[in-house]
Amino acid sequence: MGSVLAALFGCLILYSTDNGFGAGTGVFFLGAGYASIYPLVAEAIGRRFPYYHPGFFNGIFSWALLGGLMAPASLGYAASAWGVGVVIGIPLFGTFMVMALLPLIWLEAKVTGR
Repeated sequence: MGSVLAALFGCLILYSTDNGFGAGTGVFFLGAGYASIYPLVAEAIGRRFPYYHPGFFNGIFSWALLGGLMAPASLGYAASAWGVGVVIGIPLFGTFMVMALLPLIWLEAKVTGR
């Protein structure tokens, strides 16, 4: 929940800033909020699929990074069409989706006893 709040705070700062300090602070909070997902996902995948080689998981994250690299171009096209506000609106939407999935993750942990 702390990661979600840090990411939301970062989005709020980026949306409302007009200088470099605000942009740097917003990027810091957004990055800190999103950075915690890698170890959680790697642990969950490793626990559910112990018979796969760990190098296989690198391929999964490579596909995720491909999507992350395509995001700046798609945001540029969206900003051109709908204005610059959409640039922070899309990550904000993703952060709200994580917040919506958080109770499901907690429920799964409670049901499976992990």
